[in-house]
Amino acid sequence: MLFDRTVTQHASRVKVGFRLILLIPHAILLFFYGVAAAVVLLVAWFAALFTARVPDGMYNFLGGYVAYYARVASYAALLTDRWPTVSVNDPYPVVFRLTGPGRLNRAAVLFRLVLFLPAGIVISVVTTGAQLVSIVNWFIVLIRGRMPAPMFDAYASTARFYMRGQAYFLLLTPTYPAGLFGDAQDGTDIQAETAPADVPRTPFVGRVARRLIVLFLVVGAAGNIAQEVVRITSASAHDKALKAESDLYDAYHGLHFGSFTSCSSPATVVSCYQETARQDVEAISAFQEDVRAIDFPADVHADVVKMNAAVQKFKDDLTAISVATTRSQLKTLVTGMDLAGDGQAFDTTISALGHELDAES
Repeated sequence: MLFDRTVTQHASRVKVGFRLILLIPHAILLFFYGVAAAVVLLVAWFAALFTARVPDGMYNFLGGYVAYYARVASYAALLTDRWPTVSVNDPYPVVFRLTGPGRLNRAAVLFRLVLFLPAGIVISVVTTGAQLVSIVNWFIVLIRGRMPAPMFDAYASTARFYMRGQAYFLLLTPTYPAGLFGDAQDGTDIQAETAPADVPRTPFVGRVARRLIVLFLVVGAAGNIAQEVVRITSASAHDKALKAESDLYDAYHGLHFGSFTSCSSPATVVSCYQETARQDVEAISAFQEDVRAIDFPADVHADVVKMNAAVQKFKDDLTAISVATTRSQLKTLVTGMDLAGDGQAFDTTISALGHELDAES
């Protein structure tokens, strides 16, 4: 890849400031272009497996996709202010070169995905780091109105390495991706000190640019590790909420309450109420024990406290009924409490906690 270095001298602050918005149409087009390229790649893979080469038409289509991808990626990385063009024949500050269709090793085609894996890991790490550092770079270019040359070369070399990986994976070249820290010929085709900035050339990966690439790798590795930690933590929280929800509903559905409506005989009404209430108190106590054993996520702590309060209130009502000794005392207790309302609150708070756990999982 060759890069016009104009942005190291002057970059449009307006275009830099609204770069993400300006990229939206190209992101949409690149997505659909990529879907089509994936289909073509599948057919090309079978063709290369049998004929040891990619048919010319497929090669040109995939090559056009990678060239367009290179222009969009360079525009996103602030390596140029020029609006990306789709046609490879249109002059552009970023030039992506392919050697043309040639013979491929069938074994390398068959195991292309496995072979690409080491380079793919490096590409993932360095591009993640470059994207994270690009926030700082965006402010630098926006404020200064130009990109520092070492930063330009670091991003250009990273973009070149990324596109080499794309070309290898898409069967456009038998050459394994390399040169993240620069190629031997970098800066020798046209001397960086004397060549006009608008003449495309290879990146000049000097000491500062190499250090920036190392920074990309370090930041990218840290970012990927952090992302994995978040993923594992989220999965753990998901599993915890799912288990808590399951245990809560198991405990709730294990409750079996008696019915006061069966206490209709005047001679036994007090003892019937006492026994029914006592059994219900025992059932609620067992439910409370089960709830205490559940490991609830911290996010639902307030709902757990609210549920426990409602459960205890309903239990207190039933406990008072279970110790009533006379009909008048029982009548006074039942009249003075909202047993039905407290029972409803018991059910409602458990249901609400279940819904919160469901949302967490």
